[in-house]
Amino acid sequence: MLKKEVRIGGVYRAQVSNRMVDLLIVSECPLGGWYADNLLTHKRIRVKSAQRLRFEVQPKTLAEILT
Repeated sequence: MLKKEVRIGGVYRAQVSNRMVDLLIVSECPLGGWYADNLLTHKRIRVKSAQRLRFEVQPKTLAEILT
């Protein structure tokens, strides 16, 4: 994924600690990258590179995850 494709408020699938999880992009980090909330553990992490994000999760899929 490219840096210009990442948007604040978007939900993306990413690999975190050898697991594929959904991340909600919350804000940009002043040091570069973004702050994101892990929707599985509800912890905030820093995504340093857009290459870590695989693809954007569609809203229909997100509703299934949250229920």
